Amino acid sequence: MKVEDIKEYLLRRCNRPLGKEEGILFGDPYIKIEEILVTWMVTLDAIEEAIKRDCNFILCHEALFYPYVIPEGLGDVLSWSANRKRLELLAKNNITVFRAHGLLDYLLIAEYFGKTCNLGEPIVKEGIAYIYKIIPITLKEFAKNIKISVSLPCIRVVGNLEKEVSKIGIAVGGIGLSVNIGFWETLLRYNVDVILVGETDEYAIRYALDSGVAVVETTHPSSENPGLKKFSEELAKDFSDIKVYFYDVGNKWTYIS
Repeated sequence: MKVEDIKEYLLRRCNRPLGKEEGILFGDPYIKIEEILVTWMVTLDAIEEAIKRDCNFILCHEALFYPYVIPEGLGDVLSWSANRKRLELLAKNNITVFRAHGLLDYLLIAEYFGKTCNLGEPIVKEGIAYIYKIIPITLKEFAKNIKISVSLPCIRVVGNLEKEVSKIGIAVGGIGLSVNIGFWETLLRYNVDVILVGETDEYAIRYALDSGVAVVETTHPSSENPGLKKFSEELAKDFSDIKVYFYDVGNKWTYIS
């Protein structure tokens, strides 16, 4: 199995071109793939898991190096602590990294965030903007249900906890961040009561408050892992001669009350 086989498989299934941020991020593009690790981000623990399982190919969803937007000419970013450690471990173990980002968002990540949160079938699908209609429930109870669904010890909520909500829009992964606030307007056009996000920030929260919409935040990986896990299962089924493993990077926050 070659890297080109993975690329063709993704393009065929997604019916979309590779984004400029997708494709080979590191390693030999002509490597013979032996075993595959699918993961949200190529963290050090994910690389160590690949080594333990004899995987020479990692398919990730997020960027490999920091900052998120690499400056032209690289500068000194590859010498940054986390970047250097990842680079050294990948190189030492001859591991190739391939990123599938927007392709997987559109294919199944947005869909499986809604499924994991038990929202039923979407009433609207506009790209990766999914809108759901649920039986009216207080924001507090809705947030509690989401917390259980994504197996988190606690989550952040903005809005009147006693107000009933019934129309939900999702902003999976990092689409809940203020840099993607234009996406929120897509959801607001459908008069949603709540925007259910993976990850957000203070700028976006202030936007929500002034827009009159509630926000429930999970975490970036917890919103995308269900879809990534499903993809790894489908990949293993469609390439039965290759072992495919899914690695959950987990929630690394410690909550102190």
